Order: sequence, then C-alpha cells, then structure tokens
Amino acid sequence: MANQIATKVARSFIKGHATALEPRDPLYETSLHPQTGKRKRIQRVLPPGLSKHDEKILKKIRSRAHYLDKGFSICGFRFGWTFLIGFIPVVGDAADAALSYFLVIRPASKCNLPAVLIQRMLFNQILATSVGLIPIIGDILMAIWKVNSRNAALFEDFITLSAKHAMDASQPNAVTPSETAALVENSTRTAYIDGISGDREAPANLQNPIQSTSAGPSQPTSVPENTGAKKIRKPSQGWFKLKK
Repeated sequence: MANQIATKVARSFIKGHATALEPRDPLYETSLHPQTGKRKRIQRVLPPGLSKHDEKILKKIRSRAHYLDKGFSICGFRFGWTFLIGFIPVVGDAADAALSYFLVIRPASKCNLPAVLIQRMLFNQILATSVGLIPIIGDILMAIWKVNSRNAALFEDFITLSAKHAMDASQPNAVTPSETAALVENSTRTAYIDGISGDREAPANLQNPIQSTSAGPSQPTSVPENTGAKKIRKPSQGWFKLKK
C-alpha cells in the first residue's frame, strides 16, 4: 500500500512539474482519434519539402535523440541512455557529451546550418555536461532538460523553415539571420517546446511561425503526451534496438 501511494505521488509530481520543463519527444507524438476517442503514440511524419539528404539526417537525429533522452519510463517520467550513463562519475559525463556531439550535433552540422545555430547547440551541450558533473542532482536535472531533444527540435525547426522558404516563391531563398535568431531565442522557452502537449505556441517574433513540424495526411488531434496514453509497441528502426 505504501509503495502504491508513493508511486502515485511521484507520478503526480512528475506530470505536474518535471514534464512541464521537457522538450517535445523528437520521434513520437500522442494523438486522440476523433471517432473512437482512443489515445495512442504515433511517429511524427516528416516535414514537407525536405531534400533526401535532409530527410535522412533528420530521421537519424530524431531516433538517436529519442533513445538518448526518452528510451525508458518510470512513473510516467521518461529518461534515456544519457541519464543512466551519467551516473558513472566523470567518465559517464564525458561519454554523454561525446554521444550527444557525434550522434546529434555533428550530423546536424552537415545540413548547412548557420554558425549561430551550431553555437547554440554546442552551448546547450556544454551546459548539460557542466550541470551533469554535480552528483545525482545534476543527472536528474539533465534528465528533465533533455539536451539532445532540444537540439533535435532546434535543428528540425530550422530545416523545416528553410524548406518552407524553398517551396514559397514569395519567400527569400534562405532563412534570414533574424529568423534564425528568433528560432534560437524561442527554443529556450518552455512554452515554445512544450513537454506536456508536444506542441509549440506560435513564436511571436517570427513572420511565418511554424505551428507544427509534422505534415502529410490528416492525423488525429494531438493531445497531451502524459495523460495515460496507450503505448504501441513496434520494433525500433533506430540504431538502438529497444522498445519504446
């Protein structure tokens, strides 16, 4: 009985506080079917207009960031390999930094990102590594902040906006420096990358804000990720062969 009560209290706290600080899941979103009312997790579709090269890189980064940050779940709180590896003193934090750089930041840099975007991603990683050096508490904070998911979201937002410009003749051929700066600024806001709903509010300082990075055939209405959604178990197609 005591264990059940403790589990309920922990789950309530996590849903009410910790998840409000998390970035969206880079690989999955939770949807509500309009007819049946059933909730399920579905894989995010790719944004329209991306080149084959960018699509390939985005798929890799989405999968890697998901398993590094959200591959496991306890009491409704999702964490990944970086959290577990980070418990190894010093060596674990160094390994986490290497994984984040070589599996997320370095592949993203191959998509002609502006320097300010790469600098922000590197800053996020340096901050995560520094805080992670604090025993126990630092690892927990970084498990909530999820640096890989944040960098993946920032990368996806940029290439999505770039593809939108390429498809719209009325838009400039490339993302402007002011739009890039706006993406970097908005990526730091909790409400912009919202871990509860998985959605983002429209950035006020972008002329053409990105409401969603998903596109394609109409999908069921998105709802909060952490509201008892049923999990659909499918074989992983990422480089981690794990269940979600």
